[in-house]
Amino acid sequence: IKKINVKNKTLDKREKNYVNNRLILKNIIGKMKTLNFSGFSIDTRSIKKNNLFLAIKGKKKNGNRFIYEALKKRAGCVVTSSIVKGSNKKILKVKDPISFLNKFAKLKRDCSSSKIIAVTGSAGKTSLKNLLHELLENFGKTYSSPKSFNNHLGVPISLSNLSIDDKFGIFEVGMSKAGEIKKLSKLIKQHIGVITNIGEAHIENFKNIYGVAKAKSEIIENIEPGGTIILNRDDKFFNFLFKKAKDFKLKVSTFGKNKESNIKIRKIIKKNDLSRIFIFIDDQEIDFKIKDLNLYNVLASIAVLRELKIDFTKIKNKLKHLESSEGRGKK
Repeated sequence: IKKINVKNKTLDKREKNYVNNRLILKNIIGKMKTLNFSGFSIDTRSIKKNNLFLAIKGKKKNGNRFIYEALKKRAGCVVTSSIVKGSNKKILKVKDPISFLNKFAKLKRDCSSSKIIAVTGSAGKTSLKNLLHELLENFGKTYSSPKSFNNHLGVPISLSNLSIDDKFGIFEVGMSKAGEIKKLSKLIKQHIGVITNIGEAHIENFKNIYGVAKAKSEIIENIEPGGTIILNRDDKFFNFLFKKAKDFKLKVSTFGKNKESNIKIRKIIKKNDLSRIFIFIDDQEIDFKIKDLNLYNVLASIAVLRELKIDFTKIKNKLKHLESSEGRGKK
């Protein structure tokens, strides 16, 4: 499949996104449709004007029942596998909506010029993703997957929502069994991967915690050539993950309390509701204040900025105004 791109400089950003999406659509269905749509939705409760509504038949709800509601809310396009009464040029019938979604997501990723970051781990994924979004927004248009869109539907929907002018894209990758992260990260094709930690979440689907570590390590296999994996040096599976990263010829960046970390803590001074953190970034010492942020997530986000060659000191004062995002245990 040829790389799709929009080079017409006379078009504004919104129109470029429309053209880009039409070209991707043509690549999938084999013919050009004069439809203007931007962004994907599978839920009419949160659908936005001009979104593509993907009608999916789930275990509890059948999206095909909400096609007319999506059109009423001014969806730009509806994709369904059902036969719909009447004719409407906005409705496209496909054999398999999930297959359509994955093809669209792959092509959208292929034509994106964004720096792509993927985050996985047993805890802290969503809050790290949100923290990275807050920080990277200061340096360019940033997209991140909404809520915990980290599974076989959430990841391709998130990728399909990338805009042509996004400078950074941040995606959360979850799993409940082996093989899932491999499949999802193959779709994301991240330049930078982050593994927050290895814990016992979803251990019921594995023989032991080593099985969880192996499953999380699948993200390493699909980092783009010349890319970087960011690892928690204090994690008990660090050596296993480090060796695998080296086997895949990746650059490794580390964070933690361990003295060998690229981003390492020197000391912490707590005063009232603020903590003053002193860290070394390589050999440069800096300090900053945080409120109730997860310290490991702060270190991981600094490691990401370092890989993107962004000067962290320009935004360190913003950290004390940020609060931990809601999530499982605010991790």
